[in-house]
Amino acid sequence: MALRTSLRSLARRLGRVIPVKWRLRAIEGVLRLQEPGVRRLYNRTAVAPNYLTIDDLDALAREFPVERQTYLYDADTLEKRGEERARPLLDLVAGKGTFLEIGAADGMVLRAIAQRGHTAIGVDILASNLDARAREAGVRFIQTDATRLCFPDESVDVVYSFATFEHLPDPDATFAEIVRVLKKGGYACIDFAGLGWTYRGAHMYKTFGIPFITALFTRETIDRYVAEHQLPHYFPSINNWPIERFREVFRKYEPQMERIRYSETKDRFHFRFIRRFMPHLRRAPSFDSLLVDQVEGLFRKR
Repeated sequence: MALRTSLRSLARRLGRVIPVKWRLRAIEGVLRLQEPGVRRLYNRTAVAPNYLTIDDLDALAREFPVERQTYLYDADTLEKRGEERARPLLDLVAGKGTFLEIGAADGMVLRAIAQRGHTAIGVDILASNLDARAREAGVRFIQTDATRLCFPDESVDVVYSFATFEHLPDPDATFAEIVRVLKKGGYACIDFAGLGWTYRGAHMYKTFGIPFITALFTRETIDRYVAEHQLPHYFPSINNWPIERFREVFRKYEPQMERIRYSETKDRFHFRFIRRFMPHLRRAPSFDSLLVDQVEGLFRKR
């Protein structure tokens, strides 16, 4: 007992000395080793016959409070984020080019591109989020469905999208349009996170801190709880595609699109929660669909 206490004390002292990024790497290494065992448990667990109750939701909401939001939307942050996202895109084109953003939202990435003298065009199904500074910089905005882009074949140098593909009703049809409008040698840059079955896939994190909430509760239970407690109720539409379906889309277009870079980021920090509620999380189509939370890809048209 004394030895165990001493080891814990030593671990706490080391934790105060070792930089956070090294500690996170060490934890990530341990979790990587745990992943095969958690995967095996997932594969042999039966699906829970019923969802959890509204009383369970109340208890978990208390146990997992909403985290402070770090993804901000103030004017300075939008401008800074637009500049940061634009830099690697601008490096893809020599001379002046035509850039198209799918899911343009505030349009501040396009603003940074337009300010460098390029043609900057954004498409989105909503026009209300567009920042006035983007229009003032010369950004052209088109309110349209991304599965029917009003551009000629092979007319765009770079098509890109941030935080959008998890929302699209038909990512396959959208990617087909991206392939069509890109010039030969043009680039597609796709970056999205919060896939439908991951710990934050429901995009309810501004209201709930509960991981994997839609695998635990029916939407009826969630909506009832929100109404009874007068909580924020803006939950954007998510397509609930598992990672396997996105992989199929990217493989499907490999004859036309060379994969320059591609990465999938797994969140393994919720293994304890996954083990605790494994029968409910077994509703997910696969173990990877729970873990793969972000996809980043750079493709070049052949």
